[in-house]
Amino acid sequence: MDHLNNTINTLPRKRGQHLRFEDRCEIKALHKQGYFYRQIAKALNCSPSTEGYELKRGTATKTTHRGRPTEYVPSQ
Repeated sequence: MDHLNNTINTLPRKRGQHLRFEDRCEIKALHKQGYFYRQIAKALNCSPSTEGYELKRGTATKTTHRGRPTEYVPSQ
């Protein structure tokens, strides 16, 4: 198997639609791997500005109480 999600039947996202939870989870995974906004946006077929807004919206500005930097949370 080349792709982890090959058993899930999801339609490709059309431009101009809201991001689904699956899209947000993919944003998190690609961002953790070090992809840039434009690369993630191309993979999701959305605008790079949408990508930037989504990462900004889902990431807290403070660090955790243990001093760890916060990361993007798709459910926010």
